[in-house]
Amino acid sequence: MRRNGCKWNGCLMGIILFCVIFAICLEDAQAIPVFARKYKTSCATCHEAYPRLNGVGEAFRLNGYKFADDELYIKDEPVELGDEAYKRLWPNAIWPSDMPGIPPISITLDNDFTYDIGGTEKARSEFKTPRLAKILGAGAFGDNVSAFVELSFERQGAGSAAHHGGTATTEGTETDVAGWIQFEDLFEKENLYNFRVGTIGMHEIGLFTHRGHNRFSITNYFYGITTPGLTSHNLEAAIAGILPGKHDGTFKGSPFNLHAQPGIELNGFNKRWRYALGLTNGNGNKFNDNNTEKDVYFQLAHKIGGIGFDGSGMSDNDDLGAGSDPWVDDSVTLSLFGYYGTATIEIDSAQETLATDDDYSSKEPDRFWRIGPGILWRTGDLQLGGGYIWGKNENMFGAAAAGRQAVDSQSWFVEANYFAKPWLIPYVRYETTKFSNLPKEVTTDDEASFANGIDQSRIVVGTKMLLRANVTLGLEGLFYTKDDRRTTNDDKSQFIASLRIAF
Repeated sequence: MRRNGCKWNGCLMGIILFCVIFAICLEDAQAIPVFARKYKTSCATCHEAYPRLNGVGEAFRLNGYKFADDELYIKDEPVELGDEAYKRLWPNAIWPSDMPGIPPISITLDNDFTYDIGGTEKARSEFKTPRLAKILGAGAFGDNVSAFVELSFERQGAGSAAHHGGTATTEGTETDVAGWIQFEDLFEKENLYNFRVGTIGMHEIGLFTHRGHNRFSITNYFYGITTPGLTSHNLEAAIAGILPGKHDGTFKGSPFNLHAQPGIELNGFNKRWRYALGLTNGNGNKFNDNNTEKDVYFQLAHKIGGIGFDGSGMSDNDDLGAGSDPWVDDSVTLSLFGYYGTATIEIDSAQETLATDDDYSSKEPDRFWRIGPGILWRTGDLQLGGGYIWGKNENMFGAAAAGRQAVDSQSWFVEANYFAKPWLIPYVRYETTKFSNLPKEVTTDDEASFANGIDQSRIVVGTKMLLRANVTLGLEGLFYTKDDRRTTNDDKSQFIASLRIAF
């Protein structure tokens, strides 16, 4: 690096400012990598910018990793597991199927660099290289079965606790596994009834138009955070009142967030509509459940114009070439998402544990719900969207609050993405979340602050660059315009650079 005497702070702020100006002033206007090998085509065929899917990729995913006329495009001959004539012999023969001729395995590697703009971390700058590695496998097995598996290795302390429910430590690597099997076209109704079992919700728990697994930004959406995540000034005193003489108590709130989790799902689609209904453990991103009740969710989407969910509108030739503008899909997509669940609230000390379902507590578990709409408008090189999520937690703080008091929440966002070049996509998002009607035991003594609740607002601005079709570089700045969390008044703004490769 050429040294010019400037300080790190000034250099990095300059980079962020460049991203902001670039996103505002420019005037010119996914599936996994194994499928590029299977169909001998570019990643850009199914992705706007890896891993975000375009209309073709969305239809391919919904159809169980197949195109509507798959035989026209497939270049890797599958291995037959039984003759087609066995169908006529069933149940006296095994139903025939096939599996991919080449191993359906891909690998991704994420490398991050973060810089703490607010100056609240022990290390202002930090290399997280590599931060995350994944082994991915997916494919169709015959006409009516598809599967997905993901084995990830993430450095502990580099986001693993937040993303996978693990315990962050200073050393080691956390391993996580996710996967599902889907049985399709049940009752001989093409695309309408598909049954999935395993890790569900990667693309369904959340707004269809703005899913965490299908975003441009490095940072996930605010609306996926469903609890305020605070340790208040008065919470220690409240715990001491419950457990007299024991001041080492810790509070464990609802672990729920919008994250894939074990369960079952029924989904289906046609040209313009898509639905999903799911039943899950409901313990957030943790594998084991912490209560006997199960959570439920639904997702609806309606697309006006563009390539249909069933792939209608795609080219009919046998060449899957990405074309000059694979991201162009002039359309409006509307979505609606709802979730209802139950969480156990725990207060721990060295001597004992109190939970909302204990006889000692005599308080009911925290029952909560979230619901809201989203919209995504694609027109040429520009994409505009937004969403709004309402929610309520009936007993968010368990025995720490003197009386059962429902906490209300609201979260909304607007964002814009622009394809300045086929390989260069600046974006900007403004988002806010608010928790109101909080019990006084878990807020400050300031009654005015208690009445206003907890507000957080931030601007996420950055640019995504395709150095190659399967190599991306993201530059992103997070700027908090408001942060009322009672834990701190520190500025959590930061700059992130992320280099990712998939093959």
